[in-house]
Amino acid sequence: MHQGDTADVHLLSRSAIWLVSNRFILSFAFCHVNEDEYIDAGYFSKVRMRVGIIREASRFNEARKPSYKLLIDFGPYGMKRSSAQITELYETSELIGKRVIAVTNLKPKQIANFISEVLVLGVLDGENRVVLLTTERDAPAGSLVH
Repeated sequence: MHQGDTADVHLLSRSAIWLVSNRFILSFAFCHVNEDEYIDAGYFSKVRMRVGIIREASRFNEARKPSYKLLIDFGPYGMKRSSAQITELYETSELIGKRVIAVTNLKPKQIANFISEVLVLGVLDGENRVVLLTTERDAPAGSLVH
């Protein structure tokens, strides 16, 4: 992890959200939160989570763990690339056009020969497989999660 990632991990883990990437996969869903570990809304507002639409998906054979390379459209914020360990539940063909939620202001990370620019979010199902976070209804690409 890079300097600064620790705060982001703590912040997102308090909501029992899995961070899905070759950067790291962590969850603290059963972690007890002490009151002195809470963050204020101003700190949380630093994390930019946006709606993106997957435009391309391909196998990432060079990654150490089974992964896909994703090209995600964030509308006015441009196209961003991500590596995601979501191969257990998703085929590349069914990912095209799927809306996802991603953290868009993390420092880019090189994974093998690929630069991952955003962190796609998901949760674990009952069989420890990653299920992507998405929107209930269509939301424009680039929409900020509030």
